[in-house]
Amino acid sequence: MARFRRTTARDKTYLQYVSSYRNEKKQPATKVIANLGNISEMTETDVERLTLSFIKAVEAEDKFPMSRFSLGKGYHYGSCLPAIAIWEQLGLDGIINNAVSRKVKIPVSKISLIQTANRFSEPSSKLACYRWHSNSMFSQLKDFVFSDI
Repeated sequence: MARFRRTTARDKTYLQYVSSYRNEKKQPATKVIANLGNISEMTETDVERLTLSFIKAVEAEDKFPMSRFSLGKGYHYGSCLPAIAIWEQLGLDGIINNAVSRKVKIPVSKISLIQTANRFSEPSSKLACYRWHSNSMFSQLKDFVFSDI
């Protein structure tokens, strides 16, 4: 199987295109197919461009399907989902809404849930919670956008 790898020699990093195989003794071995050069001074974007150019040049796009994808924003789901499940199981939404005066126009229970999930995953200040919100799954839920809150 062919793949790219980085190697380091004398404080310099090199990009290689290598293939794995088993030698005569049935041991795993690696064969260098191509040395793509010194990438120590290159940015990650330049390395990515070099790699994609090489993939196109050897007509191996089907072997590297990731070249067809672009990175998107990642969200914190793992820590939020248990907090939401516990919140709903305890019925905290109703308890908070019943305790808050009808004159209060902000959704206190939603803000409380966001802060609880934040403390559950990354305990920090209220300002840090506000910043955390944009990377959490709550920012993708229409009922939990801070501009609405």
